[in-house]
Amino acid sequence: MPSLQSLKVSFAEIAVSIPPDSTRKAGSVQWPAELPGDPATGFVTVKAHTLDRPQAMSWISRTAKLVPQRQALVFIHGFNNLFEEAVYRFVQIVHDGR
Repeated sequence: MPSLQSLKVSFAEIAVSIPPDSTRKAGSVQWPAELPGDPATGFVTVKAHTLDRPQAMSWISRTAKLVPQRQALVFIHGFNNLFEEAVYRFVQIVHDGR
């Protein structure tokens, strides 16, 4: 049975630097060879912080106004994935999908 914590929705704002297209293979995540990572060769988290629900709803409202078609992409990362893997994969999908 899932814990109560796993049933809660949590929100975060995360900014990831992606290496230039000329140095990366589309469709894959270039993991940093060592921390903190080199943005020229690997995906690097440059900002990350949690948001409470009101902050997240405010961000969604502001951002939705910037997209005329009011489209959203929902990424469900599945089971047995680390959070870091899900974040970088989502960034990769959005970037490569333009």
